Amino acid sequence: MIPDNRAVRPRKRGGDDRILIYMTADERGQGAPLLAIALGGASLIVLAMVSLIAIAMGGVMGGMMDGCGGMAGCHGSRGGAQTPAVVSGDTTITIKDFDYSPRDVTVPAGTTLTWANEDKAPHNATANDKSWETALLKEGESGSVRFDTPGEFGYYCTVHPYMKAKVTVTR
Repeated sequence: MIPDNRAVRPRKRGGDDRILIYMTADERGQGAPLLAIALGGASLIVLAMVSLIAIAMGGVMGGMMDGCGGMAGCHGSRGGAQTPAVVSGDTTITIKDFDYSPRDVTVPAGTTLTWANEDKAPHNATANDKSWETALLKEGESGSVRFDTPGEFGYYCTVHPYMKAKVTVTR
């Protein structure tokens, strides 16, 4: 296993010192190579310069993404832990910063949930099994679904499938 996703192995070929670089598709450094490059001489100097620029740009780009909480902040439903909400009647789930809040909610049968989009991006809520969905909601719009049948209903945003949450309906 290669923790930083690249293996560098010195090779001798024709009297030249060469470096063979592997990059894999798997973030743990496993799997088949996606890229294999043999470098030697002046190309090693160019590679070193490009690597330093890429590292510097990574820091700059990470800072530019702070508006949505850094790179991780753009992925919704990943954020800090939320306490699951247990409500006794109709309630509103807020869509903000590419996340549902509350992310997990428990309601009694007969409850109507309303999703209110406070993001600039459009969002919706669609059951994993497609049994219900809201319309595509623009900023300031809302959509509602009534839950009459007990069970657990995972849902997500079809525009941003990494946004996931759950409704649990009790008797």
